[in-house]
Amino acid sequence: MVATGTSHGPARPVLQHVRQVRPQVSHQPLNAAVNGLRPEERDVVALRYFLDLGEDETAAALGIPRGTVKSRLARALVKLQERVE
Repeated sequence: MVATGTSHGPARPVLQHVRQVRPQVSHQPLNAAVNGLRPEERDVVALRYFLDLGEDETAAALGIPRGTVKSRLARALVKLQERVE
């Protein structure tokens, strides 16, 4: 189980939280969509949403500017929405 502490609060098991909120939803389409992203987009999505890092933490982990994190996330989220709908 993945747990991480952030500046937004104490560590929490991210995947367990997702399963509690929507246990009936299959994650397979989302996983396939995320795996289909370009590696640099997949990295920011994984750090931001799966590991629950903030934008600054994601930028530091990847060694890129915060603005690059934001633009990659924006592109990735558009692609994910198109692929999952």
